[in-house]
Amino acid sequence: MDRLDLISTFTKIELWRQTQYSRIVYMDADVLALRAPDELLSLEEDFAAAPDIGWPDIFNSGVMVLRPNLQDYYALRALAERGTSFDGGDQGLLNTYFKRWHRLSFTYNCTPSGNYQYMPAYRHFESTISLIHFIGPQKPWKQSRHAFTSGTPYYQLLGRWWAQYDRHYRPLLEGKFIPSAGRPYDTSA
Repeated sequence: MDRLDLISTFTKIELWRQTQYSRIVYMDADVLALRAPDELLSLEEDFAAAPDIGWPDIFNSGVMVLRPNLQDYYALRALAERGTSFDGGDQGLLNTYFKRWHRLSFTYNCTPSGNYQYMPAYRHFESTISLIHFIGPQKPWKQSRHAFTSGTPYYQLLGRWWAQYDRHYRPLLEGKFIPSAGRPYDTSA
């Protein structure tokens, strides 16, 4: 591929080689789970994903449900070696290969953006959002926690990310929890 910045994204192909599992629910590192989407493990389809925010006829590869198998693995490797990807990354490659895919609800890959927000739909589906995918260069951990003073969906979801960070990770970084026990301990000694 011509984009060196995306070379590591092709490690997603390795998911199809994990045949010790009957089903994999994959999420990019910039996806925040608001609840465990366990029902995705029960899907019958071999491949499922949510539509992409920029072009709904294709899927976003940040959240995928797949059935590992070596036939797809070797076919995807061959496509990658030939450089067959319309965007130079894994998403273009996977969309080229999986032309027929099972469509997941956007609530499994809600991709808020400071540039695109459809307020009526957000308000209607807000309570059913399972996974938030912070696509693009503006990651929550690169922004000030006080940046989300606006009431837009993007900033509300950014606030949800910071709330999860404060609940689960900040105490670990401040040395206030024993990771294996999950309980406070005294760091002053």
